[in-house]
Amino acid sequence: MRECFAVLVDQHDAATLLPIIYQYIRAGTTIYSDQWTAYNGIANGPCPHRYNHQTVNHSLNFVDPITSTHTQNIENLWMCMKRKKKNQMGQHVTLLGTHLTEYMWRQCFGDRPFENLVRAIQEKYVVQ
Repeated sequence: MRECFAVLVDQHDAATLLPIIYQYIRAGTTIYSDQWTAYNGIANGPCPHRYNHQTVNHSLNFVDPITSTHTQNIENLWMCMKRKKKNQMGQHVTLLGTHLTEYMWRQCFGDRPFENLVRAIQEKYVVQ
């Protein structure tokens, strides 16, 4: 299972992103990012030790030569999401959140939606 997670946001600033990170990302998780200003609050915000925040300075390297930190996995995920959206030309922008949810579900459960839906229901609602 290859899980992914995405949230549709209107703004890409720290005031928008950090509360989402705090809400959805479990404490103790390692977060890999570039050194974009909005991400500074992960390590310097109200809960500086909540996450292991590893960064790469893209103006110097794509992969940090000391820590091997990179953002290539998330860049690839974003490219795949954009490609999926491009293939759905004609879809209204109000459906973008629904398409993101479907993409995440398919990443997690694969291309056999009915079988995987039944399995997910069985795991959630165990018959005794």
